[in-house]
Amino acid sequence: MESCRYAMEHTDANSDYAVEQTNLNINGLHLGATRFNNGIIFSKPSTVRDEKTKVTYQNYQLFFSEYDGTKFSEAKKIAANIQSRFFLGGPSATADGKLLFYSKNDSEKKFSSKEKYGKNNLSSTGVNTLNVFYSSNENGNWSDPITLNINSAEYSSTHPNISADGKKLVFISNKPGGKGGYDLYISTKSGETWSSPENMGDLNTPDDEMFPFLANDTTLYFSSTGHVGFGGSDIFVSIKRNGKWSKPENMGRGINSAKDDFGLLIWEGRKGFLASNRTAYPGNDDFFNFEKVIHYKKGKVTVIDELTLAKMSDVTIEVYDENGNLIGTVVTDKNGNYDFSQFDPDKKYTVKAKKKGYKDEEIEVDPATTDLNNLTLKMEPIVEKNVVFTFNDILFEYGKADLLPTSMEILDRLADLLIKNPKASVELSAHTDSRGSDQTNYTLSQKRSDSSVNYLISKGVKKEQLVAKGYGETRLKNKCKNGVPCTEEEHAINRRVEIKVLDVKQ
Repeated sequence: MESCRYAMEHTDANSDYAVEQTNLNINGLHLGATRFNNGIIFSKPSTVRDEKTKVTYQNYQLFFSEYDGTKFSEAKKIAANIQSRFFLGGPSATADGKLLFYSKNDSEKKFSSKEKYGKNNLSSTGVNTLNVFYSSNENGNWSDPITLNINSAEYSSTHPNISADGKKLVFISNKPGGKGGYDLYISTKSGETWSSPENMGDLNTPDDEMFPFLANDTTLYFSSTGHVGFGGSDIFVSIKRNGKWSKPENMGRGINSAKDDFGLLIWEGRKGFLASNRTAYPGNDDFFNFEKVIHYKKGKVTVIDELTLAKMSDVTIEVYDENGNLIGTVVTDKNGNYDFSQFDPDKKYTVKAKKKGYKDEEIEVDPATTDLNNLTLKMEPIVEKNVVFTFNDILFEYGKADLLPTSMEILDRLADLLIKNPKASVELSAHTDSRGSDQTNYTLSQKRSDSSVNYLISKGVKKEQLVAKGYGETRLKNKCKNGVPCTEEEHAINRRVEIKVLDVKQ
């Protein structure tokens, strides 16, 4: 019922994966596959004739098929000395191709009811259990099966998956003490032996977990009939964080179907393979390739002047991937913005802003956690001789030299800049519009300049860094001198405070 409910709730869910059937012919049950060189090793049934008894039967053997990126070559038998008339599956090779792990029955014999249990590698109850073996590769020749010290005739251990470095082994077992059915276990190699298998806890259910694939030390894929899914066996992923495996997450529609989906194998990057009977009848599995679909995220970068808070146009924006490779260069528009349309949610980026006269600025962007619509870079101006910073929004009480609260916020930023540049000396000049008498405007501008300087000193700026100067209406920025009719907006341009860098001592 839970699986039915889960499938119905996710009926309209978009698949994160494009899945397509390959040309690889399994011709029966899929018993696992592993990457080996430029192809895969897998197990499938093969017809064998016993020349002594003249009996024809099927056994499982290992095959290799080369993959060219689009299709598989005709499968060829390898390692004739590794085969089983009962079960042979779960092949898993180390990254260097020197070791191949797999599971098979402990005994290759058929027994009559007269034979005693406990002999001939049978369990005490007469079960021909599955165990984990490995073979070493010497110049293309595989050794005979070598058993592991974790095996027992009393229970089965199967579906081994070896880590790339050959030091961790994940497998499934129905050994006593588990949660039920087949559970996931992990063992670590120490010298020539393997540690006592550790049950992987809450990854397991009372049903069966199967076909583990350890993509790296912190990412484990596996199939399960116990965790809630779309039906049959589904593929799940768990991430190891702070030494603990996360709650298994269903890989979603596409990877999973209403039937059995299992045996996931990552090929490279976003691409991989899996087995499923979704398009076949039970007992005849097909091999599929998949590629994760990128659902790109949009974002907007805004660049502002750290001192004036003005939005900055013509800023060069460089975007780097998590490996430090430059993947794009753009320029901000007149509003200081640039809209991005292709942030990959599975990758991380560094966004850098560059413009002459400013220090480079950068931010780290993780599309999975960052608010992409509010990416703001504040660029700090470089304090150099004769540079002028203009503020039209340092405001005072009408006809007075008293700073308004908003003006104090601006001067706070200026104080921070000057404290970071203690060798810089600046002239802080106040300017008025042309309305009112020349003398009144001059006197008022000087008082306002003095007021601003005193405020900066109160914030920790050294007195010797500052020069206060009032210019009244003597340095208008436009035509609005005495007697010239102008709008309020035009007069406002002339009411300003300017910061000019006089010197920067070396």
